Amino acid sequence: MMVVEAFENSNSNEEALKYLNNLKSFNGVYGEVAINDGILNVPAIKKVLQNGQPIEVK
Repeated sequence: MMVVEAFENSNSNEEALKYLNNLKSFNGVYGEVAINDGILNVPAIKKVLQNGQPIEVK
């Protein structure tokens, strides 16, 4: 979604790429995703099945 948003709100490909290169974080389906040196840091959620139900492990 962030790529679509970048291009929809830009007047050129270069402007969209500049926006994406300067992006430090965004809210995605996994929560807040941080970007450091081009690497996406996505929060992980670990779950196990207990009695057929997913239980989050902390």
